[in-house]
Amino acid sequence: MVLRPAAYPFVPKSNAHLLPGHIWGIPLRDGRSACGVVVAVPTAEEAPHQAINSRTFAAGCGR
Repeated sequence: MVLRPAAYPFVPKSNAHLLPGHIWGIPLRDGRSACGVVVAVPTAEEAPHQAINSRTFAAGCGR
């Protein structure tokens, strides 16, 4: 897989190139914003007990 740096403002349209630490803005209904951050992108070697596919990643959200 070719890793490429994220351009900011980052708008995730695919998780093919997500890396831990990528952040993006999330607009809320009340006009405020939140922040999403990629916490982990597990691989089959790192997490053999999880069902891993190309769409698996862990993210956090904060206001």
